Amino acid sequence: MESKMHPGEFSKLIEGTFQSRSTIHILCTLWTSHYLYCTELIHVQYVYCECSPDIVYSAGGDEKMNRQKLVLEQLDSFLKNYAALRHASIPVKGWIRAIRDGLSMTARQLAERLGSTQQNVARIERDELTGAVTMKTMKRIAQVLDCTFVYALVPNSTLKNTLEKQVDLLVNQRLKEVSHTMSLENQDLSDNELEKVRRQLVEEYLEKPSSCIWNMK
Repeated sequence: MESKMHPGEFSKLIEGTFQSRSTIHILCTLWTSHYLYCTELIHVQYVYCECSPDIVYSAGGDEKMNRQKLVLEQLDSFLKNYAALRHASIPVKGWIRAIRDGLSMTARQLAERLGSTQQNVARIERDELTGAVTMKTMKRIAQVLDCTFVYALVPNSTLKNTLEKQVDLLVNQRLKEVSHTMSLENQDLSDNELEKVRRQLVEEYLEKPSSCIWNMK
Protein backbone atom coordinates (compact mmCIF):
# COMPACT_ATOMS: atom_id res chain seq x y z
CA MET A 1 0.00 0.00 0.00
CA GLU A 2 1.35 3.43 -0.88
CA SER A 3 1.19 6.71 1.03
CA LYS A 4 2.00 10.28 0.14
CA MET A 5 3.93 12.86 2.13
CA HIS A 6 3.53 16.47 1.09
CA PRO A 7 6.63 18.68 1.54
CA GLY A 8 4.57 20.84 3.93
CA GLU A 9 4.05 17.79 6.14
CA PHE A 10 7.78 17.10 6.00
CA SER A 11 8.59 20.63 7.20
CA LYS A 12 6.20 20.21 10.15
CA LEU A 13 7.81 16.88 10.94
CA ILE A 14 11.27 18.41 11.34
CA GLU A 15 10.11 21.53 13.24
CA GLY A 16 10.31 19.51 16.44
CA THR A 17 13.98 18.77 15.78
CA PHE A 18 15.25 22.05 14.35
CA GLN A 19 14.18 25.30 15.99
CA SER A 20 15.76 27.59 13.39
CA ARG A 21 13.42 28.57 10.55
CA SER A 22 16.46 28.95 8.29
CA THR A 23 17.60 25.44 9.10
CA ILE A 24 14.15 24.02 8.34
CA HIS A 25 14.12 25.94 5.07
CA ILE A 26 17.46 24.42 4.02
CA LEU A 27 16.34 20.91 4.96
CA CYS A 28 13.12 21.32 2.94
CA THR A 29 15.03 22.67 -0.03
CA LEU A 30 17.55 19.83 -0.03
CA TRP A 31 14.88 17.25 0.71
CA THR A 32 12.97 18.08 -2.46
CA SER A 33 16.23 18.21 -4.41
CA HIS A 34 17.35 14.85 -3.01
CA TYR A 35 14.30 13.03 -4.33
CA LEU A 36 14.48 14.88 -7.65
CA TYR A 37 10.82 15.91 -7.58
CA CYS A 38 11.26 19.63 -6.97
CA THR A 39 9.70 21.78 -9.69
CA GLU A 40 9.44 25.16 -8.03
CA LEU A 41 10.33 26.29 -4.52
CA ILE A 42 7.95 28.69 -2.77
CA HIS A 43 8.86 30.29 0.59
CA VAL A 44 6.28 30.84 3.31
CA GLN A 45 8.04 32.01 6.48
CA TYR A 46 10.92 29.68 5.61
CA VAL A 47 8.91 26.60 6.54
CA TYR A 48 6.72 25.52 3.62
CA CYS A 49 8.08 24.11 0.36
CA GLU A 50 5.85 23.39 -2.62
CA CYS A 51 6.79 20.78 -5.21
CA SER A 52 5.20 18.12 -7.34
CA PRO A 53 2.21 16.54 -5.50
CA ASP A 54 3.10 13.13 -6.87
CA ILE A 55 5.74 12.25 -4.27
CA VAL A 56 4.93 8.65 -3.41
CA TYR A 57 6.65 6.33 -0.97
CA SER A 58 6.25 2.59 -1.38
CA ALA A 59 5.85 0.33 1.62
CA GLY A 60 8.45 -1.95 0.04
CA GLY A 61 11.10 0.76 0.15
CA ASP A 62 12.52 -0.30 3.52
CA GLU A 63 12.99 -3.86 2.28
CA LYS A 64 14.85 -2.59 -0.79
CA MET A 65 17.10 -0.35 1.33
CA ASN A 66 17.89 -3.19 3.72
CA ARG A 67 18.78 -5.38 0.75
CA GLN A 68 21.10 -2.70 -0.67
CA LYS A 69 22.86 -2.28 2.66
CA LEU A 70 23.19 -6.04 3.05
CA VAL A 71 24.71 -6.40 -0.43
CA LEU A 72 27.20 -3.62 0.38
CA GLU A 73 28.20 -5.23 3.67
CA GLN A 74 28.56 -8.68 2.08
CA LEU A 75 30.69 -7.31 -0.76
CA ASP A 76 32.98 -5.47 1.65
CA SER A 77 33.34 -8.61 3.73
CA PHE A 78 34.09 -10.75 0.66
CA LEU A 79 36.57 -8.24 -0.79
CA LYS A 80 38.66 -8.36 2.39
CA ASN A 81 40.02 -11.64 0.99
CA TYR A 82 41.59 -9.66 -1.86
CA ALA A 83 42.91 -6.73 0.18
CA ALA A 84 46.49 -8.04 0.08
CA LEU A 85 46.40 -8.01 -3.74
CA ARG A 86 46.02 -4.24 -3.68
CA HIS A 87 49.76 -3.90 -3.20
CA ALA A 88 50.80 -6.86 -5.36
CA SER A 89 53.01 -6.03 -8.33
CA ILE A 90 53.13 -7.85 -11.68
CA PRO A 91 56.38 -9.71 -12.41
CA VAL A 92 58.71 -7.81 -14.76
CA LYS A 93 58.14 -10.32 -17.58
CA GLY A 94 54.49 -10.93 -16.73
CA TRP A 95 52.71 -13.75 -14.90
CA ILE A 96 52.72 -16.22 -17.82
CA ARG A 97 56.46 -15.99 -18.33
CA ALA A 98 57.15 -16.01 -14.57
CA ILE A 99 55.10 -19.17 -13.95
CA ARG A 100 56.45 -20.84 -17.08
CA ASP A 101 60.07 -20.14 -16.04
CA GLY A 102 59.31 -21.29 -12.50
CA LEU A 103 58.12 -24.61 -13.92
CA SER A 104 61.14 -24.84 -16.26
CA MET A 105 58.73 -24.91 -19.21
CA THR A 106 59.75 -23.54 -22.61
CA ALA A 107 57.52 -21.42 -24.83
CA ARG A 108 57.43 -24.31 -27.32
CA GLN A 109 56.23 -26.74 -24.63
CA LEU A 110 53.50 -24.32 -23.49
CA ALA A 111 52.45 -23.85 -27.12
CA GLU A 112 52.12 -27.61 -27.58
CA ARG A 113 49.89 -27.88 -24.49
CA LEU A 114 47.76 -25.04 -25.84
CA GLY A 115 47.61 -26.53 -29.33
CA SER A 116 49.20 -23.33 -30.62
CA THR A 117 52.58 -22.09 -31.84
CA GLN A 118 55.67 -20.77 -30.10
CA GLN A 119 55.26 -17.45 -31.92
CA ASN A 120 51.71 -17.16 -30.62
CA VAL A 121 52.85 -17.78 -27.04
CA ALA A 122 55.47 -15.04 -27.41
CA ARG A 123 52.78 -12.67 -28.67
CA ILE A 124 50.48 -13.53 -25.75
CA GLU A 125 53.26 -12.87 -23.25
CA ARG A 126 53.85 -9.46 -24.84
CA ASP A 127 50.12 -8.74 -24.84
CA GLU A 128 49.96 -9.47 -21.13
CA LEU A 129 52.57 -6.78 -20.45
CA THR A 130 50.68 -4.19 -22.54
CA GLY A 131 47.26 -5.16 -21.17
CA ALA A 132 45.99 -6.36 -24.55
CA VAL A 133 45.58 -10.01 -23.53
CA THR A 134 41.98 -11.21 -23.01
CA MET A 135 40.64 -12.79 -19.83
CA LYS A 136 39.61 -15.82 -21.88
CA THR A 137 43.23 -16.37 -22.95
CA MET A 138 44.54 -15.89 -19.41
CA LYS A 139 42.03 -18.44 -18.06
CA ARG A 140 43.07 -20.97 -20.70
CA ILE A 141 46.79 -20.55 -20.03
CA ALA A 142 46.25 -20.63 -16.25
CA GLN A 143 44.46 -23.97 -16.66
CA VAL A 144 47.35 -25.40 -18.69
CA LEU A 145 49.83 -24.19 -16.06
CA ASP A 146 47.74 -25.73 -13.23
CA CYS A 147 46.88 -22.26 -11.93
CA THR A 148 43.70 -20.28 -11.31
CA PHE A 149 43.22 -16.96 -13.05
CA VAL A 150 41.91 -14.43 -10.51
CA TYR A 151 40.15 -11.23 -11.58
CA ALA A 152 38.85 -8.65 -9.13
CA LEU A 153 38.25 -4.95 -8.58
CA VAL A 154 39.76 -4.31 -5.15
CA PRO A 155 38.61 -1.10 -3.39
CA ASN A 156 41.35 1.20 -2.10
CA SER A 157 39.61 1.20 1.28
CA THR A 158 36.03 -0.19 1.45
CA LEU A 159 32.93 0.29 -0.66
CA LYS A 160 31.26 1.84 2.38
CA ASN A 161 34.04 4.44 2.69
CA THR A 162 33.77 5.22 -1.03
CA LEU A 163 30.03 5.75 -0.64
CA GLU A 164 30.50 7.96 2.43
CA LYS A 165 33.09 10.14 0.66
CA GLN A 166 30.73 10.68 -2.28
CA VAL A 167 27.85 11.55 0.04
CA ASP A 168 30.06 14.05 1.91
CA LEU A 169 31.03 15.66 -1.39
CA LEU A 170 27.41 15.97 -2.49
CA VAL A 171 26.08 17.27 0.83
CA ASN A 172 28.88 19.81 1.27
CA GLN A 173 28.34 21.14 -2.25
CA ARG A 174 24.59 21.45 -1.84
CA LEU A 175 24.90 23.08 1.56
CA LYS A 176 27.38 25.53 0.11
CA GLU A 177 24.95 26.50 -2.64
CA VAL A 178 21.97 26.88 -0.30
CA SER A 179 24.02 28.68 2.37
CA HIS A 180 25.12 31.19 -0.25
CA THR A 181 21.48 31.89 -1.11
CA MET A 182 20.58 32.23 2.57
CA SER A 183 23.50 34.61 3.10
CA LEU A 184 22.20 36.88 0.34
CA GLU A 185 18.87 36.94 2.19
CA ASN A 186 20.60 37.71 5.51
CA GLN A 187 19.53 34.32 6.84
CA ASP A 188 22.98 32.99 7.75
CA LEU A 189 23.18 29.80 9.82
CA SER A 190 25.52 29.39 12.75
CA ASP A 191 28.33 26.85 12.40
CA ASN A 192 26.54 24.55 14.86
CA GLU A 193 23.28 24.71 12.91
CA LEU A 194 25.08 24.10 9.63
CA GLU A 195 26.92 21.09 11.03
CA LYS A 196 23.69 19.69 12.44
CA VAL A 197 22.01 19.97 9.06
CA ARG A 198 25.07 18.45 7.35
CA ARG A 199 25.03 15.40 9.64
CA GLN A 200 21.29 15.00 9.17
CA LEU A 201 21.62 15.00 5.38
CA VAL A 202 24.60 12.64 5.35
CA GLU A 203 22.67 10.16 7.48
CA GLU A 204 19.66 10.48 5.17
CA TYR A 205 21.68 9.75 2.03
CA LEU A 206 23.50 6.82 3.63
CA GLU A 207 20.25 5.39 4.98
CA LYS A 208 18.59 5.66 1.56
CA PRO A 209 21.40 5.42 -1.01
CA SER A 210 20.45 6.48 -4.52
CA SER A 211 22.25 6.59 -7.85
CA CYS A 212 21.67 10.36 -7.92
CA ILE A 213 24.64 10.87 -5.57
CA TRP A 214 26.98 9.94 -8.44
CA ASN A 215 25.80 12.88 -10.53
CA MET A 216 28.25 14.94 -8.46
CA LYS A 217 31.79 14.61 -9.85
